[in-house]
Amino acid sequence: MQWDGPMKAITVKDTILSLVLGLISIQLIFLHVDAHAHNRLLPTGTLLPRNLLANKVGPCGSPRGATVTYLIAGQQLNVQFEEFIDHPGYYRIAFSPSGDLGFDQNVLADQIPDIQGGTLPRPYSKIVTVPNTPCTNCTIQVIQYMTEVNPPSLYFSCADVVILPQGSVLPPINPGPAPAPSGTPPSPTPGASPAPGSSPKSVECIP
Repeated sequence: MQWDGPMKAITVKDTILSLVLGLISIQLIFLHVDAHAHNRLLPTGTLLPRNLLANKVGPCGSPRGATVTYLIAGQQLNVQFEEFIDHPGYYRIAFSPSGDLGFDQNVLADQIPDIQGGTLPRPYSKIVTVPNTPCTNCTIQVIQYMTEVNPPSLYFSCADVVILPQGSVLPPINPGPAPAPSGTPPSPTPGASPAPGSSPKSVECIP
């Protein structure tokens, strides 16, 4: 009987600690969902996305990777993306000539309206003109502007591209797996993986 008091005290402390840790875990889950959510470049579309999901951190949420999309200068490009959590607002498509810089100075399409209601995920597509200047470190960015708050909340999604001069021959298609969120293994893709040190994976986008 003389141990009842201490044992009960320890049990209460353990219970409180478990509740606190549980609440922290729930908050972290919601923070993760909020930071990587709502829309994305379509992984099976004309551009290979840098991240599987859009990020709240601009301009792209992560550094440039090894997977690129090859384009031809001046071609028409159908940018495909989707929304899977509904928000009022609009989208913007922009271009960086190098190093994820200069998006605001190179807007390809703006004020693309967000469609309200209907079935989710909701696909979008917008035809833009690829810039005429070739580049090897360029990026196409899609921003979702969510206007239920002021200033709008933003989500960023990017694709790494290489723009070849007009008349160039596009390299063979070798898209590889779509990128996965941190800590999530990518989906398996048939075929052999490229050897270490090989050239970046690419996808051909036919004008």
